[in-house]
Amino acid sequence: MLSSVTKRDCVEKISAQTKEKINERIYNMKGKKLIVGVLTAVLVTALSGFIIFVIQNSRPAGQAEVQPVEPIAEYTFEMVNGSEIENTGSNSAIGTAQIIGAGNIAVDEERGNVFYSYGDDQNSSTVRKNYLQLDGNTFKNGITGEAFSVTMWMKFDAEQVDITGAYQWADIFVAYDSTNREKYPMTKLGVNLIGRMSNTEYDRNAYFDTSDMGNYLADSQWHHIAFTVSTERTKIYVDGKEVSGITFDGTRGRTVGNFFFRGKSEIDTVSIGGNSLWNDDPDMCAMYDDIRIYDVELSAEQISLATGYIANGVSFNEPAIAAGREVKFTIDTSLINKKDVVAYEWYVGDELVSTSSEAYTPTEENIENTLTLKVTMKDGSYTQCSAYYSVFPVLYLDSETSYAGVDSQYATVNFNLTGEDYSEEQLYNGAAEIKLRGNSTAGLAKRPFKVKLETKADLLGYGESKHWVLLANAIDVSLVRNKLLQGLAGDLGLDCMESELVNLVYNGQYYGVYELSEHVRVGTSRVDIFDWEELAEDIAKLIAKTLKAAGEISKEQYEAAKDALEDELVADFSWVDSETHEFTSDYLREICDTYIFKLTDYMDFENDVPAATGGVLLEMDFWYQIQQGKEPNVLTAYALPIYTNTPDAEAKFDSLVEYIDTYVQAMEYSLHTTDFVYDNHDIHYKVADKGWYDGTKRVGVTYRENEFDAAGYDGWHYTDFLDIDSAINNMLVCEISLNWDCMKNSFFMYKDIDGKMVFGPVWDFDWAWGNSMGQNTNAPQTWQTTNEWFANEQYYQTVQWNRLLIRDPYFVVKLYERYHDVRDEYIATILGDALYEMWEKNSLPGYANELRWGGAFSATAGQTYEEQLEYIQTFLMARIMWLDEQFSSIDALNASLGYYVTSDDIQFETCDTSGESGYTIVTAKIDNEAIKQVSFQVNGTNFYSAKVSDGVATVKVPDDALETDGSLNVVQARGMDAAGEYIANPEGTIEGNYTNAISNYCTFTK
Repeated sequence: MLSSVTKRDCVEKISAQTKEKINERIYNMKGKKLIVGVLTAVLVTALSGFIIFVIQNSRPAGQAEVQPVEPIAEYTFEMVNGSEIENTGSNSAIGTAQIIGAGNIAVDEERGNVFYSYGDDQNSSTVRKNYLQLDGNTFKNGITGEAFSVTMWMKFDAEQVDITGAYQWADIFVAYDSTNREKYPMTKLGVNLIGRMSNTEYDRNAYFDTSDMGNYLADSQWHHIAFTVSTERTKIYVDGKEVSGITFDGTRGRTVGNFFFRGKSEIDTVSIGGNSLWNDDPDMCAMYDDIRIYDVELSAEQISLATGYIANGVSFNEPAIAAGREVKFTIDTSLINKKDVVAYEWYVGDELVSTSSEAYTPTEENIENTLTLKVTMKDGSYTQCSAYYSVFPVLYLDSETSYAGVDSQYATVNFNLTGEDYSEEQLYNGAAEIKLRGNSTAGLAKRPFKVKLETKADLLGYGESKHWVLLANAIDVSLVRNKLLQGLAGDLGLDCMESELVNLVYNGQYYGVYELSEHVRVGTSRVDIFDWEELAEDIAKLIAKTLKAAGEISKEQYEAAKDALEDELVADFSWVDSETHEFTSDYLREICDTYIFKLTDYMDFENDVPAATGGVLLEMDFWYQIQQGKEPNVLTAYALPIYTNTPDAEAKFDSLVEYIDTYVQAMEYSLHTTDFVYDNHDIHYKVADKGWYDGTKRVGVTYRENEFDAAGYDGWHYTDFLDIDSAINNMLVCEISLNWDCMKNSFFMYKDIDGKMVFGPVWDFDWAWGNSMGQNTNAPQTWQTTNEWFANEQYYQTVQWNRLLIRDPYFVVKLYERYHDVRDEYIATILGDALYEMWEKNSLPGYANELRWGGAFSATAGQTYEEQLEYIQTFLMARIMWLDEQFSSIDALNASLGYYVTSDDIQFETCDTSGESGYTIVTAKIDNEAIKQVSFQVNGTNFYSAKVSDGVATVKVPDDALETDGSLNVVQARGMDAAGEYIANPEGTIEGNYTNAISNYCTFTK
């Protein structure tokens, strides 16, 4: 039973008043749809609980005036003959459009005559019955070049249908070949703003899918939509702002192939609002106006011109706008004549809350929403400014690369982190680069990013660095798993990365809650060990300063030269290994006379540069090889794929990699030996065939002998290689989290120059506590370490180091002690205060995030943000209760883990701690005539042996080999033959993997 917390205690952690307040706010949010478009570019300030306003950038000074482009087809719905709509575009070969089904021409208060398409009863979902049919020759006769654009004004009828249901895949625009069975070639734009093309009828690799789902149209307001396609790229714009796009590189899924040479001529069906080429995409209930098709790729400026939007026409007066304080604004009279203004409209989300021409006063009820002021002129043009109101810091990223267009290559962004209660030094507004990161989560719609700032920054007070990450937590709708488990790891003494939840606005679009985190790497505020990259940075600075002082590079060239030197030095560390420590800069070769350097002129290599015996952060992860084709820097005999994280895995640093390769392999062999001591004279093995998972376990694995020599480590116990405290704490985190990826992917360890290997920092817990992307891990009553289902993906999971460690009773006893040391103070409090404090803080942003991205999926599919709290609470309750049972005694723990097999052939009679001063007398009774000697291994690293006499073996253990502070001492006795060789126990032995001797153990205190 849980001694310090019960389920009732957990539920009552939030007061009734707090619950009522949260529920009321959530109810209010449910009554309105979260507006996700925020016009952005220049961010000012974000304050927790305050509104952050953002203003769209204007055209750069001196840029030429944008000229409009004539459309080849245009349907304004002002010239109508029955169900036929006249084409007023420039290409007379393109005929009229035809209303199909129940739609009609309606009069809209805002736009006049529009096409209103709806189902037979304005509620029914139809397929290919209600839409606007354009001339089938539009592409054949109209698209003469190698590009096209489709633009229109559209108002989705969210009151009639749910845009998040089947309608999210409905077509705004679609064009295809109706005579072909697959209806390819095709191109389309969905109401979710995913643009697509397939020309696979003629080129099987020619297709694209922007994959950037946007919910811009859910507010039932008029929006200007533009879809552009050329041979080089595709882009999607909403209200003049690019929201998605792909640059084509000719590879599969990123090309149009010969669409503009052949495919377009086969298209005979062009429709608006329905008539999908696929059978399950319904027609759309919406209004349309000013539908235009161009035979060119419209520029962003040309599209913006068509929207009637005036950038920077209005701005809020205060950078930080608090609830209860008037929000006032200023109109730029150089852009707008106030006499032309006909309307001032203040929106919270999509709800019109005021028409005041003076100000609006926000309330706490507006939290986690967008405040927008729209100023409309009598000619229909408008300007606006917007503000996002949140309890979290807000991060604004602006880039020419769309959200979905970010890939494995760095994209340039403006990075603006804003928030209250942070100093200016703890925020950042400047240039940065981002790229896609992650393994399986990288393919999800909510995308995780690696961030590299142009200059180091102490973001949120977590220490200066250029390197950060934005975790999407796409599969963890609760938003608590990473934060809570990182916190637990830190409490236990493991290295962990600091992080904070933030709201992300990318190119004006709200993308939900992200976790801004330190990047796992070497650094003073990260993994604080010797930093080879920092050494390279210091040398680069010294060289650049010397060259600038000598006049070989200018002041303007200094920063670029310094950065280039650093990049070259960290790419190839041969200058560390060489006897001369010389370095040649290819970059400087192009710009100055001096480009060969003797680095001893800049650094004292004898005293300040250590031998390459550490200063390395390692990562185990099989995805690097699968996704990126990267071979591990260290591939162990038992197939553990280990990469150098810092220095970078692709950097050349032969001496360091060779050292670590030998060190890690010797350490691994020590874990596979009978007594956990590396013996250089042992027969060493490696996996020959990794076998396969048969649905219950891995079978077919074979091993072969392996030549390996590491004489320098002969006689080292695994605790000589490995910091045992970090290993114990790491296993506790693995078991408490029941994380699918533990000891498989995102597993880090590090070694300083003169230190042992240390497990950590811990990382990546979105698959913890019964949550996963593709597997059912709702199994709180099992061991993460030993469960074969958790090890089904890769062979090396069956020989992961936690499985080897639990063969050692010394490790198991220390694990037992540690669990009871931290159980009440750190583990149970997660279920108590920590979970509910985080829930209370995160509730409103969490619900807003759920509105943007939907609820949980896969193992916990369909669960809402609120339901995830109950799920985690129930899971954790069951998990801790089960762990309590397993840790009820050392024998119970050892039996439950099942990897150390004892033998009744050896029984401990006494552990006499008081019979002789300074010693403990340990006596074992032997019931096996083959056992002639007994090896007594005390607390891991102390060995004593005794011959068997009259069925008894006795040793004296000195106090300096014992724990005398009340901790448990562990003695393992193993049977040996007359030659002093261990006698194998078939139980617990896997040939080629490890051999279990006939043995038993005891514990005592002194």
